[in-house]
Amino acid sequence: STMRTSAWCLLLFGALLCGLVAVLLPTGGLGSAGLTRRLLPAYLRVHRLVAEFSRQLFGRSNKEGFAEKNAQNSCLYFLFDDTQLQRNRHLSILGTVFDVSESAFYKPGGEYEQFTGRDASRNFATSDTGAESGSFSDNLDGLSGAQLADLFEWQRFYFSKYKCVGYSRGRFYHPSLLETDYLRGMKAAADAHLARKSQLAENFPPCDATTIDGKTVVYCNGALNLDPNNVMPNTRYPRIFYNKFDATSGCACVLRDMRSDGRVAVYEACSPDALQCTVLRPPPPRD
Repeated sequence: STMRTSAWCLLLFGALLCGLVAVLLPTGGLGSAGLTRRLLPAYLRVHRLVAEFSRQLFGRSNKEGFAEKNAQNSCLYFLFDDTQLQRNRHLSILGTVFDVSESAFYKPGGEYEQFTGRDASRNFATSDTGAESGSFSDNLDGLSGAQLADLFEWQRFYFSKYKCVGYSRGRFYHPSLLETDYLRGMKAAADAHLARKSQLAENFPPCDATTIDGKTVVYCNGALNLDPNNVMPNTRYPRIFYNKFDATSGCACVLRDMRSDGRVAVYEACSPDALQCTVLRPPPPRD
């Protein structure tokens, strides 16, 4: 149809313009910083239109990571460089820039003032406030899957509390607002961690617990005082579970055929067939 043909033409023209400006912007080919600043907003608007027409024409979302809308919030289409991130106003995490100027935490003398005016993603992941080291970094190399998952959770928190005003060019976003391979790799590592954690929780769900005569009693199957002689195939048994995944231990409900799993142990003074156990002392450590 005529409308579809027009859409194709706009898509091709917009793609050509986006490609041209994406090449010229980082190389200085536009001649002057002033001209660059004037053209960049128009370029970003065209980029957004191209993505929209792409979805309409092909019936699918852009899979190249174009940062046009976060599920939790909409960001402004502004690309920051390091010199544009303002102290006490901007906080960048994973390359996403938030305006935190209304919060007392980020004002001069505020508890988290040191995180503003920069991207300190690594510090969020490692819980390093920089108070002692004075070091801030967006380099995520060497972080565990759990740390990366926590970092993306921090980003979701900021989306829920503050206005997203743009993206920080560099490690996480290209000048075209496409996500870098680096950011996509970190997302993949975080997602893999969460998938493993979910599978672990499915196989070893946590026990229920109550206090009887001042002592902790752990149990499974949703009820106390069940008859151990009347068990079903899906009956679970309370066990000490040593979670090598995140180096923790606790009580997990284990199916009969998983009771010999090397990650579980019977509670002290508790029968292997017991459906509830009294915890006499914290689980001993295990290498």
